[in-house]
This record gives sequence, C-alpha cells and structure tokens, in this order.
Amino acid sequence: MKRWTALKIYFISVFLLAGITAASPPAAAAVLTVGPGEMYTVIQDAVDAAAPGDTIQVRAGTYVEDIEISTNDLTLFSVDGPGLAVVEGAGGSPDVIGIRTGFGITIDGFTILPGSAGTFGIHHFGGAPTTPVTITNNTAEDFSSHGFSFFFSNMEGSEFTFSNNTMINCRTGSYMCGFNGCTVRITGNTATDCYTGMECEELDKGLGGDAEITGNTVTRAASLGPGDAGIDIRCPEDTTRISGNKVKGPFQYGIYIEYLGSFGRTPAIVFVESNAIAGTEYGIYFNYLLYSMPAEVTVRCNEVKNADHGIYVASMSTGLISHADTHVLFSGNSILNAALYGFYNNTGELLDGKGNWWGDAGGPFDDKTLPGTPDYNNPSGTGSRVSEYVDYEPWLIEPAGAEKPALLSPADGSAGVSLTPTLISGPFASLLPGVTHKASHWQLGTAADFTSGLMIDEENLSDLTAKTVAAALANGTAYYWRVRYRDSNDVLSEWSDTWSFFTGGSSGGGGGCEAGGFGPAMLLLMVPLCLMMKNRK
Repeated sequence: MKRWTALKIYFISVFLLAGITAASPPAAAAVLTVGPGEMYTVIQDAVDAAAPGDTIQVRAGTYVEDIEISTNDLTLFSVDGPGLAVVEGAGGSPDVIGIRTGFGITIDGFTILPGSAGTFGIHHFGGAPTTPVTITNNTAEDFSSHGFSFFFSNMEGSEFTFSNNTMINCRTGSYMCGFNGCTVRITGNTATDCYTGMECEELDKGLGGDAEITGNTVTRAASLGPGDAGIDIRCPEDTTRISGNKVKGPFQYGIYIEYLGSFGRTPAIVFVESNAIAGTEYGIYFNYLLYSMPAEVTVRCNEVKNADHGIYVASMSTGLISHADTHVLFSGNSILNAALYGFYNNTGELLDGKGNWWGDAGGPFDDKTLPGTPDYNNPSGTGSRVSEYVDYEPWLIEPAGAEKPALLSPADGSAGVSLTPTLISGPFASLLPGVTHKASHWQLGTAADFTSGLMIDEENLSDLTAKTVAAALANGTAYYWRVRYRDSNDVLSEWSDTWSFFTGGSSGGGGGCEAGGFGPAMLLLMVPLCLMMKNRK
C-alpha cells in the first residue's frame, strides 16, 4: 500500500513537471521579407499584408516610397545591418514613414532620406498607444522639419524607447511629447549640424513617470552659425534624469529646461548630472526652475566650459523655493572660462551653489556691494563670476574627483588569507563627464592608521583595481588595506574604507549539503523516488 502511494506521488509529479515544461507556446507571428527576389519588393506592400505583431525584415537596398503604417505592433527591421536599408521619400507625402494614431511600432536600422518632398523622416501621429514604441539604430538626414517626430496625447502606461539614432542636418533632429505613467528612454542618440538637436516635452501627466535622457551627443559646426538648443526639455516631472549628455557648438542653449514640475506627481524629481557642454551662449538654462509644484532638483557634476553663461536661472514661481518638499542643489559642477557669468541667478531667491569648481582655487569672482545676498563677496577670486543670490561658499579648490572606491576582496575581517593575496577593489566611477581612471594608490600595512608597518604604499598606472602582494606577508598576522583613485584630471578620490584580514589559519565555513546541479524540477521527481526506495526496505 505504501509503495502504491509513493507511485501515485511519482506520477502526479511527472504530470506537474509536464505542465511546467510543456505549456503550449503562443502562435508565432509572421515574418515578411522585402527585397529583390523576395515575396515583397515594396515595403508598403508588406506593411499592408502584415497583421499585428508581425515582423517585416527589409534587405539592403534603396526603396523610394512613402510608407504609411496603420497596423499595431509591427516591427520593421533592416535585416542586413543598420543603415543598409534606405528609405527615400517618393514625394507623395511630407512623411517618409508615417505611423497612424494610437499604434505601437518598432523601427530598427533604417537610413531615411527626404527625397523631393519629405519634411519628416519618421512621424508618429500620436494618440495614446498602449503597446511600446521603439525607434532604434536609424539615421535621418537633411529634413527641413524633423528627422523624427512623436506627438502623443497621451501615451499612457507604456514604454517609449528612442535610442542610438542619428540625425544629420535637420531643422530639428527629434521631437517627443506627451507621456503619462510611461517608461521613457531617450539614450545614445547623435544629432549633428541640426538647428535644434533634440526636444522632449510633457514627460508625465500625473501617474508618475520614469524618464531618462542620457548619453546623447549634439554638435553643430561653427561655420553654420547659431543654433537654438542642443537639448530642449520642457515639463520634466517625477522622475526625470538628464545625464551624460554632450553638447558642443554655437547653440544659444546647451541644455534648456523649462516649466519644471507642470503636470506630474508632486514633488517633481529631476536630476541634471554629468553633462558636458562647450561653446554655447548658455550652458544649462532654467526657465521656471520651479513652476507649479514643489520639486527636488539636483544639478551636479556637470562641466560647462567656454560659454557666456555657465548656469543661468531665469525665473521660478513665487513661494515654491521655501516649500517643505522643495530641495534645490547645485553642487560638484565645473564651470570653466565663462565669458560673463559662471552662475547667474535672476530670480531674487537664494540658491545653494556650494561645492562647485569655478576654474581656480581662489574661487569665483564676486564683486557685489555689501550688504548683499548672500552677505559676502570674493573680489579677489579669479574663477568664473557669480551673481547675487548664489550661495557659493565653500567652493571646491580643485575639480570634483572620482567616487570613493569600494573594496571587494579579501573580505573585511576574513581569516586564512594567502601570504601573497591579491587586493581587489571595485570599478572606477566618476559623475564628471569624460573622466577616466588614470592611476591607483594602494596602501597595506600592520597599523590601522597606516602610520607604520607599511608593506605597500605606492601609486601606479597599471594596478588599477587589483594589486597582488609580491613579497610574502607574515603568517598569522592582521593586515589593513585601502586604495584611492586618480582620475584623468589628476584629481584624487577620497580613500576607500579601511579593511583588515588575517593571514594563515583556517577560513572556516564548509560542511553541510548542497543540491549541486539539481534544479527544482529534478528535486520534484526525486522526492517520491526516495519514498519508494524507503518503502521497499
């Protein structure tokens, strides 16, 4: 009887496992191929034949046509490689590729040219798509209006990805507007010689967004004359991160940010960090730094050089700066060679600008008449100038350095460590744009304060995150170690925490049982088998 019970358990387990591993897959979407000798030679024909969820793969070649997409959730893919499938406008529409209202879409790897009449490269007519919109690895060139345009009303609770696209010589490289409760990723794009590089507006309407505008590069040749904005962001909300972008050239604004906290969830949370801006009239420009709600605004570790104004705050709504939920900080920024002002505050409200690098250890130039706000000045400073209502003291006496290193191995307090261990630290990290790991300074000794008993006290260019102890350490001895990093600006980080270890002896641990190599499914089968074996005894 017991044996029969075990058999029943075994067969039930087998059926459970079969249910786990053999669930019926959904019906596969179709793949339609376009190209010479394929079923379709015209992209529009394949689009018209496709059903929602299908993929259209396009072979290398030039396709002179205007494409209109009115099917949801299609994928158009340049199958032979990015840029090899070229779509050139045929002159029958201002949009070379138009996506009708409300549809999700993926477009990957195309070169898009205007032809005789195209003014928009990819133009999404908006609406409220509920399936993702992904535009990646495409190039739009020579459009008199927009290389890429997306005007939603509103895209809600979905995903929008605009990544690794290239815009060349367009009036506006890309324009995106109208999100609510969405994950928005605008990353790794390049705009070259556009009048305006990238515009992003209305990033949330109250559901709480997750928007990142990161790692984009916008440049404009000096010979083309002034442009408008490298990156133009209006109505950033909770939460928006603007980081790691590079803007260079004769733009009026490097990064223009307006109406911070307009429609979204309170408080608005916005990070502006690790951006590099050069050669613009205004580096980072805020119009209505605080607009209709309190906000947490962090502006840190940006580098602005050779601009007329490094950071310029034009306005904010009355009373919001003193709200309990408002926190505004400008810190760790490097403002170099500003022709007029490194930081100009036009609001009449005091802003926290402590801990910035103004290009000289003597601090920023400030010759305001006292009493003033703040009630100090620095007429002998030779760094970039600051206006009234900027609380800049104390300032950095050198550029911000790398982040504090993290130690990895040997673990703190570990025993039984080799007499020639390898000390391992975490990767180099710096919020400053373009800064790299130049060298590391290692210390190892028998004193916790490193004032005596040093076995290693050296800085070198090769042992950046790992240092092997060449000379054997003493057995059964406690040692202490730490490291700090030097960046490519020759600025040292602070020291890491100090960790200790003991050489020789036993490191402990071990013992016990492990289900090595057995996954949950195998264990599920073994339990009743074990019962069967037991019952046979």
